[in-house]
Amino acid sequence: LVLLLKMLSSVNDERIFEVYRESKRNVSPTPTTFLLVLSVAAFHYAAYVAKEMWRDMHTTGTIPGPDALHFMLKAVSRDPQVAYEVFEVIRQSNLKFPPGSESCLIEAFGRSEDTRTKISQVRNYFRSTPERH
Repeated sequence: LVLLLKMLSSVNDERIFEVYRESKRNVSPTPTTFLLVLSVAAFHYAAYVAKEMWRDMHTTGTIPGPDALHFMLKAVSRDPQVAYEVFEVIRQSNLKFPPGSESCLIEAFGRSEDTRTKISQVRNYFRSTPERH
């Protein structure tokens, strides 16, 4: 399974999402699995996949590393509402934001009138918690 996921990931093939969904019924996902799928989700800006990955990581007790969080943020960067949800979940879970998160979130939030008002919240958060990024 990991070899197939690596192969699909290496060419940013969206079929990796189907393979992941089918395989998780029988095999518990690993951090490597999450990272491979998230890298393709980031390439395609697939916010729905990033959101699914977050739920699955939580379900399996997997704590995402900086690379997984980076890919997750990139994947949601074109969907302001999902970007805000991911920001809130990461913030509340006390995980460290990977480098570049602040600018990625500000760009994502700027894409919608609803989330544009939250840009100051992101800036304040990153200024007040330098140890978390």
